[in-house]
Amino acid sequence: MPYCKKCGTKLDDDAVFCPNCGTPVSLTKKEKPKTQNPEPDTGSGTMLNVNQVYGRIDLERLPEGHIIDERYEIVRKLGQGSFGAVYLAYDRHMEIEKALKVIPEAVSNDKEAMLSLKKEASIMVKLNHKNIVRVYDFHDSGTIKYIDMEYVDGTSLADLKLEKPGKKFPEAEVKQYALQIAEGLAYAHNKKVIHKDIKPQNMMLTKEGVIKLMDFGIAETVHSSMSRLKNTGSSGTLVYMSPEQLRGKDVGKEADIYSLGATLYELLSGNPPFYQGDISYQIINEQAEPIDGVSEQMNSTILKCLEKDRTKRFSDCTGLISVLKEKAGNRKNKNIPVPGEPVDVERIKEEGPDMPEKPVSVKTIKERGQKEQSGEKKELTDDLIEMVFVEGGTFEMGSNKGDSDEKPVHKVTVNSFYMGKYEVTQKQWKAIMGNNPSYFKGDDLPVENVSWNDVQEFIKKLNQTTGQHYRLPTEAEWEYAARGGNESRGYKYSGSNNIDEVAWYDKNSGNHTHQVGTKAPNELGIYDMTGNVWEWCSDWYNKNYYRHSPQNNPQGPASGKYRVLRGGSWLNLAGNCRVANRYWYVPDFTYLTIGFRVVR
Repeated sequence: MPYCKKCGTKLDDDAVFCPNCGTPVSLTKKEKPKTQNPEPDTGSGTMLNVNQVYGRIDLERLPEGHIIDERYEIVRKLGQGSFGAVYLAYDRHMEIEKALKVIPEAVSNDKEAMLSLKKEASIMVKLNHKNIVRVYDFHDSGTIKYIDMEYVDGTSLADLKLEKPGKKFPEAEVKQYALQIAEGLAYAHNKKVIHKDIKPQNMMLTKEGVIKLMDFGIAETVHSSMSRLKNTGSSGTLVYMSPEQLRGKDVGKEADIYSLGATLYELLSGNPPFYQGDISYQIINEQAEPIDGVSEQMNSTILKCLEKDRTKRFSDCTGLISVLKEKAGNRKNKNIPVPGEPVDVERIKEEGPDMPEKPVSVKTIKERGQKEQSGEKKELTDDLIEMVFVEGGTFEMGSNKGDSDEKPVHKVTVNSFYMGKYEVTQKQWKAIMGNNPSYFKGDDLPVENVSWNDVQEFIKKLNQTTGQHYRLPTEAEWEYAARGGNESRGYKYSGSNNIDEVAWYDKNSGNHTHQVGTKAPNELGIYDMTGNVWEWCSDWYNKNYYRHSPQNNPQGPASGKYRVLRGGSWLNLAGNCRVANRYWYVPDFTYLTIGFRVVR
């Protein structure tokens, strides 16, 4: 009876490998069998072999020097995961190092899983991006089934995190990783490829500082096969799974964006947003808390990725990339006047060729404001901001059919006020502020890329210039006016149940803003309260505010971290543009979908 020279295990007389450690057995030429790799035992196709052994070859312990398909020489084992073992191998034909993902026997015996894997691998072979690990080939005909992949000489973000102080990364470092990951995902999503298992373990950082994403779709197929065999639940990794992925439906690129948000959350805080207790319940029902010690801008970006409603996340990775790139630099215009400094309209005209040809003088604006104040006009119409009178009244605010923060429907009374007939335009912003922060340029387009804080500076200067008291609408005033005030006909959107009649949104906008007032107005003659750009309100946001809101002229919570946004934008789905829909962001956040209108 021979014994293994490495571990001492007793061997059968015809053994080629040690069944315990996988070490090859030295034989004389006379004793050497015809083939070094015996064929695997045949099975039922879905029978789970717990030890994952082909014949006498232990797939999880292939020894150094073992040759696969007379081509790949095993150098060492790189790791072990739910997929199976991964080895560094030397490709004798190409004379380069590669990574081989060895397919577990449980999966290789599952014909359905192998067909799915082959399909996924054939798609992956076509992906060629610097932030995605290349897949070269899929081998399903030999004794050992495996996927031939690019070898990345680096470390996973999961392992790197363990080396960081407090087991978390600095924000600046995470931002750079996030950009690379999002760029890789944007490329894959454009090719109709969804990852479905985004997590730090599947992100490799090379020695050159490049992030590489691994296992697009492949890990999900293996998970599904193992789940059928073991009668377990959904594929994916629970703490990074989106609500829709957890439910097993509507899994698209938005699920990858959620998982990326959960990953960034962990890299910054040390843990995923939900990792203790009933994780499934929390993912579906509870909001993630902002991360301590992280900027409000980064927090708002991650929390947008983690929205429960997939339509409220970034619609694609391109939008996320845009936000991350904006935040990487200085988004503030250095030519913004000092707060309190008088505005020289003539100077602005001279310095800006796209300024209004006939700017209104400060004297004229003040005179018109005084006339309106004295009751001579109900509707103020001047060359700067055109206002519509909104007679006060009582209405039912919120929706019992919408999101949880829209409930319950409750009775609210507001006083009369004037509201901007249009969203504030770039022409109007430039006349007061002397700059144009907008991404899409045009005098009659709504100003965008303005934060709540930026808007307060605009209003301060506008009031100094006009002698009036302009401000942002309260959330209650905004919804009352959007619903048509006392003229309301109960429309779903502002002015119609047919959103295309009254709004620029994702289906008809062509991915940009449009001149204000080009769609139909609502019952009060106010334009674009649905779509075009989100509109800041004065209120702090609290998802439970409606449960204890006062009836008369509610002003919102006394404090908070986020300010309310209303109306949806050119980038949003119709559901986000409903008159009852609520949204929020931190006060210093800007984006090319966010603008405002004023009231007085």
